Amino acid sequence: MNKTQKMARLRALTQMVLDSHLGDLRAKASQRQATIEKLEGLRAPSPTLGEGAGISDALAALNFQIWAEARRAELSQILARQTAVWLDSRDHARQAFGKARGFDAVIEKTRPDPREKP
Repeated sequence: MNKTQKMARLRALTQMVLDSHLGDLRAKASQRQATIEKLEGLRAPSPTLGEGAGISDALAALNFQIWAEARRAELSQILARQTAVWLDSRDHARQAFGKARGFDAVIEKTRPDPREKP
């Protein structure tokens, strides 16, 4: 295997690592966005009681509010964990991107100039 083939294989490996990190980042962002959307759904105004509402309606509305508040707290904790994981994944993707671009720069510098005469 000559130097050009080795460099091509190494470049392919760095690209695979970058693709892997970017895929992981997309998955983490998607999970985080789904949790954000769930939280936004719970922020909708709670149902108001009309004049004809009875005690059972009031209790149902109160139970919903209690449940919604507990669910918001749970989702907020999940979102905090997902955000931390997403930030770590973003940093790993940035590093992989930098390494891939750095390797591309090395390849460009080591490539012989076709304009030069031997």
